[in-house]
Amino acid sequence: MTRTDKKIGGVEFRSVSRRYGKVTAVDRISFKVEPGTLVTLLGPSGCGKTTTLRMIAGLEAPSDGQILIGGRDVTLLPATDRDVTMVFQSYALFPHMTSVYVTHDQEEALAVSDRIIVMNRAVIAQEGTPADLYRRPVSRFVADFMGISNLLDGTVTGRADGRVTVRFGEAVLTLPDRGAPADEITVAVRPQAIRLAAEAGPDRLPVTVRKATYLGSHLEYVLDSSAGELFVVDPTSDKPVPPGSGAWATFREEGVALVPRGD
Repeated sequence: MTRTDKKIGGVEFRSVSRRYGKVTAVDRISFKVEPGTLVTLLGPSGCGKTTTLRMIAGLEAPSDGQILIGGRDVTLLPATDRDVTMVFQSYALFPHMTSVYVTHDQEEALAVSDRIIVMNRAVIAQEGTPADLYRRPVSRFVADFMGISNLLDGTVTGRADGRVTVRFGEAVLTLPDRGAPADEITVAVRPQAIRLAAEAGPDRLPVTVRKATYLGSHLEYVLDSSAGELFVVDPTSDKPVPPGSGAWATFREEGVALVPRGD
């Protein structure tokens, strides 16, 4: 964790890179951490999180770009002159300070952060509030990294009145148009956004229950469908659907995001 005292303000990166020979650990990243907020750097191993943290602390010098703390250019300032501390410990040590926290734990990041910066392959994949990243991922990587998602191939078939129509398998959904990409897409569906129904409908996907697991407070299903395998977390555990049964999957729109195919 790295922090700056409130009296010296926030942290800003302006197109900062860090290279080690031919390897680029951080590639032209820009972000701001406002005073009094906790911002989490989240991403897989090797994405550049720790290098970014070390550059804030002054333990690494950027190859390019500019680092400001409290509006002051500290790009070439040594760690001893920055009034910044880096500790490998729990975020709970400094709950009252302007903090940057690094973790691999997505649930922890969602729970403690004012904002999250998701990194991948040395660049920022997406940044925003925990709710923004969970509900409105901008890429397949972020959708999959920020909790479990069912990633299905789909096609945008139309747009009208601020909504977009998408087809995947036999299901056709109409969703809020939040700048969804055109034509071929990935439909990212959270497991909690799927329910099983006994009747067919144009917005429902026919499925076969492959596995049903009773876990007391909820049921978990693995479903087979023409769109691909679906993992479902259903809080209504009083009427389980047994394996081998046919059913229709329904989808709550707040748990469905449309992102480009590929990374």
